[in-house]
Amino acid sequence: MEALIAPSSLKIFRERGIDVERTFTNIKIKGKKRNAEFDVVLGNGREIVIIEVKTTMNVEKVNEFLEKLSRIREYFPEYSEKQIYGAVAGIKYEENSDKYAYRNGLFVIVNSGEGLIKIANSRKFKPAAF
Repeated sequence: MEALIAPSSLKIFRERGIDVERTFTNIKIKGKKRNAEFDVVLGNGREIVIIEVKTTMNVEKVNEFLEKLSRIREYFPEYSEKQIYGAVAGIKYEENSDKYAYRNGLFVIVNSGEGLIKIANSRKFKPAAF
């Protein structure tokens, strides 16, 4: 799934005014106290977008991702001065998890019907910073 999301991610976030220029996939953190994996990370010198990718997204998976985001600076201390945004991407959203993610300040990435992805949030959406 990450291979489907990552290539278009830079473009769709640039269109939203987040001028990311680098993509990293499948980042694994292995530490003494915490282990984590991040599916897609986009960045520039000031901003980071972290995307959780699932074939089928549900509320529990959104909550797990929100928990990881709440500790993001523990995982990435080098990002302590950067603006960090979260996003979820899925082919299928169960339990209104897309709306739930939106209400919790996450970008919601969906298939655009043209074989490409797009951000489903309105242009007026204000993402939460983590």
